[in-house]
Amino acid sequence: MRIRSLISIASASFLLSACGPGRHPVTPDTHIPSDTPRTTIVSPSEPPPQPTRVNLPDLSAAFQYILQREAQQGHEIRAIGIGEVHKQISSTLVSTLQLIARNVLPDLADAGFQDLVWEHFPSGDLAAQEAESFYQSGHFGPFLSEFFRYYFDYCGIVEVLQQAHASGLEVHGCHASSVEEYRTNLMDLGYIVNERQLETSVPLLRQGRRIVIISGARHNDFQSSDNIDYIPFGITLHRWFREGFVSIDVLLPEAIETIPRPQDLGLGDWQALVPASGVEVIYREPGSYAVMLARSQEPVTETIPQAVPVCD
Repeated sequence: MRIRSLISIASASFLLSACGPGRHPVTPDTHIPSDTPRTTIVSPSEPPPQPTRVNLPDLSAAFQYILQREAQQGHEIRAIGIGEVHKQISSTLVSTLQLIARNVLPDLADAGFQDLVWEHFPSGDLAAQEAESFYQSGHFGPFLSEFFRYYFDYCGIVEVLQQAHASGLEVHGCHASSVEEYRTNLMDLGYIVNERQLETSVPLLRQGRRIVIISGARHNDFQSSDNIDYIPFGITLHRWFREGFVSIDVLLPEAIETIPRPQDLGLGDWQALVPASGVEVIYREPGSYAVMLARSQEPVTETIPQAVPVCD
């Protein structure tokens, strides 16, 4: 049974800032008048031009629009790489992960996606075992409780995990497999997580499964960057699976403001892209999109991190 609104359950920030590599700034389509008449011959079979920006009511509508747009071009999507800016401050802000859990995962499961390859969740058997217990009890076991202790987006973790299970998505963790591994490799976590996402995704795709990958916004990129010391898994999946892989960044203005280099998102003046309402879908290049969310309608206040937060 799929659920869209999750009941409240009892809810460390580990390293991974989420930003994408530099891309060309996005601007709306413009028409430049000319004094010289022109005759344009368009083949009857040529599809009409697609807009580079469109405003839609919500995140669910944005993903439906992107999938329909790709389908109209004859692309069979096998993997969606969802990039997000991680919550960096303990606050009342509803996080990107929470919005993805509520508005995206159920629809993707209905569309035939089967697996969630997830940066935030630990890899290994112990995490998988405690996840199974969590599905029944709504509480983390000792390992996951320690792993997510004081994590700024604890409630986002809870919602994604529970919604994925309720929607029938099999969860595959890609983070450190223990607290010890996390602490020992703190400076290399970006590289480790990126490699594990790739190592987990490719076998699933070769089995013919359709997968969703949630990561920081830089991991799902098509292009590398001077500010990243590894090849993002998005580059490899795009090279191997071409139109079968789509990259979609989901961007929350309040989260962007907490990162040191918002220019790495490749959107130029990103604040000009924040919609007054709904969401702005931004086409970057074939197979690559950004979805800019409107600002929260509720006041956002900082909170004191708690070992077991209470999630609404």
